Amino acid sequence: MRRQTSVASLLYAHLFPNPGPSDPPNFQTHLARDLIPEIRIETATFYGSLDSIEARYPGLNYCHAPHRMRLGRFPHHARLFSAIDYLAITDQEVMDLVRWEGTLWARQRFERDENIKVRDTTGDGISEWIDPRIHPKQKPLIRVHTKVDVTEGCHPVDMLLDDCDHLDGIDQELDPENDHADEEHDDDDNDDEDVGDNIQSIGHELNRRLLAAIAARQQGLNVEMDPEFEAYLKELVESGHLLATSRPVDGPMSRSDTSSPVSRLAATSTIVPGIAPSTTAAAATLRQPTA
Repeated sequence: MRRQTSVASLLYAHLFPNPGPSDPPNFQTHLARDLIPEIRIETATFYGSLDSIEARYPGLNYCHAPHRMRLGRFPHHARLFSAIDYLAITDQEVMDLVRWEGTLWARQRFERDENIKVRDTTGDGISEWIDPRIHPKQKPLIRVHTKVDVTEGCHPVDMLLDDCDHLDGIDQELDPENDHADEEHDDDDNDDEDVGDNIQSIGHELNRRLLAAIAARQQGLNVEMDPEFEAYLKELVESGHLLATSRPVDGPMSRSDTSSPVSRLAATSTIVPGIAPSTTAAAATLRQPTA
């Protein structure tokens, strides 16, 4: 229903029930003297300058809560909004009334006359607000089942120890006469066990070559000593790592015997790191001429 009295008159009567000499005589004077200056101050404060079209046409909406909050900091606009709420003036009536500088009406008229759209940059840099009371839907989870087969295998160290035991067994089969001598030196071997652990082995490949040479020697073949093994024995003698027991060999030694590490090995019962004792003793005889 249309009001019999204009909205401007109702607001003026509510704002100035008993106008005094210093009060404006009507609403239009109140608008030009009090309301528009407050709009200009708010625009300059919010945008900083009037260089942009948006600053010249801020498009303040008196029905929009954020705009009412910005303008409500000024005393005359605070009284105006209080009167609008008290008189229960509708939004359409407010939009029909508010047609002055800086309002939404002024921007829409400029856009219509100039055929351009003024972009509102107020919300730039502000992320979209999400109501915390609304729980976002969780995305379905993908469950992956992985089947792992575990195969038990031998550790490289265990394999190495097995190879050493296998070579010792072959050595005992080739030279069974040395079993008794090995039993006599078990006590000495136990004492030197800690020292022998710190000396590196010369390798299984060399052991196999020595065993092959021993087997050929026992068959009556004149086989030369392995050069790598002779160099290894010489290095042990010079470094003092060669462990020997005092068991002299009967018979004189020749000059060639005293000059070779292998001959010195034959003159004593020697423990060579990394090689079975019986293998070392048998290999030491390879330098001696065959019968």
